[in-house]
Amino acid sequence: MRPTVLFDATCGFCQWGVRKILAWDRAGLIRAVPLQDPEADTLLTGMDANVRADSWHFISEDGRIHSAGRAIAPLLSILPYGKAPAALCSSLPVVPDLMYRLVATHRARIGRWVGAPTCSNEARR
Repeated sequence: MRPTVLFDATCGFCQWGVRKILAWDRAGLIRAVPLQDPEADTLLTGMDANVRADSWHFISEDGRIHSAGRAIAPLLSILPYGKAPAALCSSLPVVPDLMYRLVATHRARIGRWVGAPTCSNEARR
């Protein structure tokens, strides 16, 4: 399976982040699928809808699904110069989890800093 990032296409910050990931992936190994795409239902079969909508997800080549902060290490491991940061994230998994929640909680503010549109779901979160 081709590594896949699943993201919220209604979130400007999420779109910005996926664009950065795809730009970093100079070899074109990773593909991006919006959570709103019907393919996401197939890729995330069996995952509760609330869990699915709560974060981004990464599906590695072996088909394993990684979500939220736990998705950072496997994603980094296939990106150029990402192996060392991936090893660090793997050795301290609570850190990427906390970082993910911090960024997700403040994504509207961070989005403004990086010039990304506000998430249309912000009022619901």
